[in-house]
Amino acid sequence: MSNNQNQSFLDPKTISAIILSALVFLGWNAWMRTKYPHLTNDVKKAASVEMPKQNVESEESQVSLPQETASTIAKSGDVEIGMNETVVNEEFLHFEDQRISFDISSKGMGLKNIQLKKYKDREMNTLHAGSNEGTLPFSTNIMGRSSALNFVLSKKGDRLFEGVSEVNGMRVIKIMEIKEDSYSIDTVLKVDGHLENLVGVTTELTEKIHPKKSGGMLSADRFNIQEFFVDYGTDKDERKHIVHDEANNLPYSNVNIAAIGSQYFTMALVNKSDVMPKADAVTKADSEVASLKLYFNMLNKSDVFNIHYGSYIGPKSLNILEASNENLVKIIDYGFFGSIARILQRVLEFFHNYTGNWGAAIILLTLLVRFLVLPTALSSYKSMKNMSKINPLLKDIKERHKDDPNARNQAMMQLYKDHKINPVGGCLPTLLQLPVFFALYQVLGQSIDLYQTPFIFWIHDLSAKDPYYVLPVLMGITMLVQTKISPSTMDPAQAKIMMIMPVVFAFMMANLPSGLTLYIFISGLFGIFQQLYFTRDREAKVVKA
Repeated sequence: MSNNQNQSFLDPKTISAIILSALVFLGWNAWMRTKYPHLTNDVKKAASVEMPKQNVESEESQVSLPQETASTIAKSGDVEIGMNETVVNEEFLHFEDQRISFDISSKGMGLKNIQLKKYKDREMNTLHAGSNEGTLPFSTNIMGRSSALNFVLSKKGDRLFEGVSEVNGMRVIKIMEIKEDSYSIDTVLKVDGHLENLVGVTTELTEKIHPKKSGGMLSADRFNIQEFFVDYGTDKDERKHIVHDEANNLPYSNVNIAAIGSQYFTMALVNKSDVMPKADAVTKADSEVASLKLYFNMLNKSDVFNIHYGSYIGPKSLNILEASNENLVKIIDYGFFGSIARILQRVLEFFHNYTGNWGAAIILLTLLVRFLVLPTALSSYKSMKNMSKINPLLKDIKERHKDDPNARNQAMMQLYKDHKINPVGGCLPTLLQLPVFFALYQVLGQSIDLYQTPFIFWIHDLSAKDPYYVLPVLMGITMLVQTKISPSTMDPAQAKIMMIMPVVFAFMMANLPSGLTLYIFISGLFGIFQQLYFTRDREAKVVKA
């Protein structure tokens, strides 16, 4: 009987490889289920978060006008200034430059009809941001009030707008300055007058909820997640990404940054006040709008209450966010290996500046990463080659001790020791490469630079899947060739199973963004040439290296 026939299917090396692969796979999926639960589980009914009683806008706490006020209102055109409140028919002031356009409403001075003029949606229409239904983005109101605060609007300059509102003896002045060559707005809010009953003021970020597509974990839609982002806490920097349909149980205190957005674009507020607001992230099950509401409480009574914050409505670009406010780069979620991902993003931008093509930049970045991890790959190949050399001895040990597992294991460990071989040496170097590859996966899946960016020929959008599945097929072929030429100690049955895996993975990853499949294909192609070089007959040179 031949040695192959007596060899166990689950030899120690195969068991180690299976365990390590399973741990990585299960760990990755567990993290993804935690971050994006609605892609793997039934969508949870979202519950709105109750703020402390003094912050809740209820019918009992709603500010109402006394009956005698109606007779004391002095009319002036469309504007009516009463003893207790400014009443104004909704009007708008329009702003537009080469980047963004929107209308400022007199109701809360919220923004309506926001358009990002340099970008298109997937249907190639001008990209809209925020929500035009209900409360408008960046609307200002008084705590305990449900109806919108009315402002008398005036334009003080090309990029400077002011609104004044009178309510219950208080005067609210809101000044908005749109920054030039930016997606940023600087907002100052001043409340003076009779502030005895003032609890605080609110502002709100609202966004229309887009229908979800069931693309699975390995698809272009896997990154297309609408989510809240809250950077909060004073003792330490805490950040939380919350998907829209996730129920939130607690408000977030001492908020530095609050944002609401999607894969490539965001709407954010950066606090610049001494007052640290609370944030309440809400998505109602029966609503088409997600809301992130901020509460600025007046803690110390005084004659004046001042609030200052910066607003941002634009792309999730590292450079643009950093130019607006250096802390805004926290909004981009590159996952657990974010520090590595940001470095790779900068390198990708460098290669683009050199080549002028993002597809070419991806190819150069992929080759650079493969060269950087070459020492670990070399160590892996060295271990695999050494294991293949002692494979006949391993088979002999298994044959001699086939009825005594303890003796067999002791003999195998002694053999590894005599030949100075680590039985899992071929797997560990691969695991050391995973942080880099996971980080690169996140960069290519979320980089705004790839959004609707063409590469060559049929690839018109590196952020969308290959329309003709050419890259996924090439990717599958390279994985198949790699499996075929890799050194192996597996028996024929194991080898057949391993030959099926590239085909399975190719089907699973067929709908990934083109930028990602390009990276995997080039990485696999490099791996083929690398294996052909390392596994040629000059083995002694490889081991010495």
